[in-house]
Formats: sequence, C-alpha cells, structure tokens
Amino acid sequence: SMLLEEYPTTAFAQDVLFYLAVSYFELEEYEKANYYFSNYLKQQMTPKFFEEAFIYKFKIAEKYRTGTKKSLFGLKWIPARQEALHIYEEVISTLPNHELTAQSLFAKAELLTKDKDYKTSIETYQTLIQQFPKHFLAIRSYVEIGRVYLIQSQKEYPDQDHLELATINLHRISANF
Repeated sequence: SMLLEEYPTTAFAQDVLFYLAVSYFELEEYEKANYYFSNYLKQQMTPKFFEEAFIYKFKIAEKYRTGTKKSLFGLKWIPARQEALHIYEEVISTLPNHELTAQSLFAKAELLTKDKDYKTSIETYQTLIQQFPKHFLAIRSYVEIGRVYLIQSQKEYPDQDHLELATINLHRISANF
C-alpha cells in the first residue's frame, strides 16, 4: 500500500491493487478483496489482469452464495446473498459470451429460487438457455425451470398454469436435445 500512496499513477501501483485484492481473497477477507478488485478494474481501460480479476470476483460470489457470511463490526454473521447477486450481475454485464457468465446466470437463478423470486429465476434460466444454447448448464436450466414450476404449483395450489408451463418446458427440452 506504500507503493499506492507514493506512486499512485504508475503501472506498478495499478498492479498492486490486483495483488492486494488477491491477498485479501487468500486471507478470506472477501469484502476487502472485492473492493480492491473493483478498484483495480476501474483504474484503467485495459487492466493487465482483467479476466483474472473477474474470476476472483466470481469466486467471491460463489463463497457468498454457498453460505460465507459478511462481516459486521468484525463478526462474520450476515448472509451475503445480495452481494453475490451484485457480483454475478457485474460478470454477466461485462463478459457476455464468457464461460463465467453462463455459470453466473445459473448461480444467480439458483439464488433467486432460494429467495422465492420465481419469476426472475425462470427468466434468468431462460436467458442462459438463449445465450448459451449448447452449454451443459442450458440443459440443467430446463430441468431447474421445471423444478421451479413444480415448487410454484405446490405452493400456489391449485393453479394449473404452472403445470401447463412445466409441460411446455418439457416439450422444449425434447425439441432442443
């Protein structure tokens, strides 16, 4: 960080932000890591470690999605689902055709299902299918869409619409695979 203070405009200082973020990631200080990765990515038009920074950001989102808590007053006890969703959105909007985007769309949809935001979850799975029709996660997305319709039909019984939508989804799987 001394390099950052003394020589903030040099290429080395910009690289320091990346390495600082990696260090925080390795220390499991994910909030600080994400903060420094974001700063690193904002510093220059074509950062040297652009893709690597997004890979780390995705890993942070995965940590949050799978239960790593966020700090408050030095204690890790707040679920960080919103942060995970925000990072997935960053990846999706920045790297539209990248493998990480397919994974981010799938993970985002899973989180939305957990949060009972079924409509947006299905839309997210459908976006994945449209953007990555041959990806193995596209097949899994069809299955998950069916599962979400099943959850909805059980919770909002006796709504026939969800069962009909599930049937349409099943026909789409047959047509595409």
